[in-house]
Amino acid sequence: MPKIMPCAFGRLIKDALDYKVRKPQAWLIDEVHKDTGLYFDVWYLHKIMTGRSKNPNITASICKILDIVVPEAVGAQDELAVGNNT
Repeated sequence: MPKIMPCAFGRLIKDALDYKVRKPQAWLIDEVHKDTGLYFDVWYLHKIMTGRSKNPNITASICKILDIVVPEAVGAQDELAVGNNT
């Protein structure tokens, strides 16, 4: 089964969490839920990071929380990047 790789926005999220704010994904999930009042969990974050969900409210909240700018390609969020599982 091919591994689904993060889209450009997903890579931005990962880099911001790892190097900018130095917080785990669970922290981001909690902050997005607080900010939007919407249901948000690890599976939903995974869908955002792989480009399978494009909810503008969630995307805007993530950008606000992590202080990142949505790349123009994310408006249509780039196609799923599928890599080999070798």
